[in-house]
Amino acid sequence: MLSNLLFSLATASPSEVQRVSLSNVAFANVVNSSLYLSTFAAFGTNAEYIIDNVNTFTTRKLGNTNWPNTATEAPDSLFGMPGAIIAGGFLVPGKSDGTIAFSPLSGGITTLFKASGYFYHQAEFYDVNQDGKLDILTCRGKNGGFFSSAGGDLTWLEPVDRTKPLGAWKETVIGKGCDTFFDLKDINGDGYVDIVASEFWGKKLTIIQSNQGRFDVDTQLVKTTVDSTLGSMFGVQVIDLNGDGQLDILATNHDGSGNGGVYGYENQNGTWVRHDLSVGYYPIREWGLNQAAPGFASAYFPTAGLNKPTIVVSGDGAQQVYLVTPASQTTNDFSYNTTMLHDCQGTSGGVAVGDLNNDGNYELYIPCYDKGYLVKYSY
Repeated sequence: MLSNLLFSLATASPSEVQRVSLSNVAFANVVNSSLYLSTFAAFGTNAEYIIDNVNTFTTRKLGNTNWPNTATEAPDSLFGMPGAIIAGGFLVPGKSDGTIAFSPLSGGITTLFKASGYFYHQAEFYDVNQDGKLDILTCRGKNGGFFSSAGGDLTWLEPVDRTKPLGAWKETVIGKGCDTFFDLKDINGDGYVDIVASEFWGKKLTIIQSNQGRFDVDTQLVKTTVDSTLGSMFGVQVIDLNGDGQLDILATNHDGSGNGGVYGYENQNGTWVRHDLSVGYYPIREWGLNQAAPGFASAYFPTAGLNKPTIVVSGDGAQQVYLVTPASQTTNDFSYNTTMLHDCQGTSGGVAVGDLNNDGNYELYIPCYDKGYLVKYSY
């Protein structure tokens, strides 16, 4: 009876609770107990906003910055105040000089590093060279031109002066293997963190194994291609998808011809086996160039006691947000059901998942970019 109840909860759909207007809202990220919101456009102001209280659901502007992408919680001990690191920049003309910036919860944005011709989608804190001090690990990408090809690199940043963390930071290029998004987890169980990276321009999914926790020397890293058959890879998350106690990889590719999908990768005796969880995503081309689908996929457990997570998928150019739910809680069953949760009637952005009001129920925060609003769903 308990298993049936849990499964019914796992397949239940959340309901819309609130909306708030915000022009060009693209990414939502949980930081502390707040919600950071990135807004950008090819023309006009690019800015970061915050929702301090998800019950009142009102936005507050933190400041302007160049094409903000995702925000990652920053340790109070490093900057002396709570806040987030924002990775920025994109291939749009005039926005391609990317930045890594710090934005405290109280407001304001300080640029720590600005690149020329490269942009950043994600940044994480990690002691890259294992010297006991936190650095920033990131990936940079660039679009091709007449005199250069598209691509990217795994890089890391550290303060020029450790006593001045809000001063200038310097970047060191590590090597190839990551150009867009990544996850930091010990996926091979050796006790050291690994990087699982999506390569949009490199067109593959890659695991980068550290040298006993160090990532600063490229020749000492072991890089394994998980999949190079799906074209441009996009979202990536390391999580146990089937409840067998082993970490799997959840990933999406970003495709403009109807071949986009959500995939699970399971390590079977040293070989990564792909399971197609939800496929056939295609962009709805109302306007604009180079639209593709899907965007991010995020796995979460709607309630405690479940073996398998539910997956929320942003369609991006497909314009809708979907729930991908397991057909059963059986370990060896990788079949899923896909249902539409919300129709943005325009590009959908990066969805945030979390229990920010501490009521015991997860909320989903969905940015609808073209229509200019953020919507909250709750179980």
